[in-house]
Amino acid sequence: MTRTNYHHGALREALLSATLELIEAEGIGAVSLRRVARAAGVSPARRTTTSRTARHC
Repeated sequence: MTRTNYHHGALREALLSATLELIEAEGIGAVSLRRVARAAGVSPARRTTTSRTARHC
């Protein structure tokens, strides 16, 4: 399921494809942002210490 030729210009398609492959292989319970990112060959999003609402105040 790991991709070797990821192209950053198609991030959305790569993530959707990786998600569907993960669901087909292991079921919906196996889906997480970290696993989808790994399968798509990209870094997962990082958590920030500042909440979204606090940044907009």
